[in-house]
Amino acid sequence: MIFKNIVENFAVNYAHNSIQKSLYNEFNIDILTTTYTKTPKKDKKYMLYAHVPFCHTFCPYCSFHKYAYERGACKAYFGALRTEMQRTKDAGYDFETLYVGGGTTLINEPELEKTLKLAKELFSVEDISAESDPNHIQPENLKRFQGLIDRLSVGVQS
Repeated sequence: MIFKNIVENFAVNYAHNSIQKSLYNEFNIDILTTTYTKTPKKDKKYMLYAHVPFCHTFCPYCSFHKYAYERGACKAYFGALRTEMQRTKDAGYDFETLYVGGGTTLINEPELEKTLKLAKELFSVEDISAESDPNHIQPENLKRFQGLIDRLSVGVQS
């Protein structure tokens, strides 16, 4: 059991350090000098995907883009996500479905709730699905999402 814990800790630390290194050291981003405007195609349906990249722990099976949870960074991220949603609406997009995925989507319930409510205000969202870590779900906290999240899928670590 001790060996298993050592291996799991090594895997988690390796994943965290690799992701952090790529975030800070290895991004090659070209800054565009021209303005790029994307407009929605008429008569085309779009689905909105919201990525929540924060986790308390890193599961060894997960390959999603993720960061260790920090309350301030998470709150700022959700704020930026809501700003981007408003810009997307201003560009003329509309969505009937919203899928929330990534890390642990329910990691900051108040911020997620505000984001889902805004999505329903801005867009024609009729259906919201979210994925999450079953170890993070507290049944009493799920009540705040009644009427917002239609389906919650959970991944089970073996």
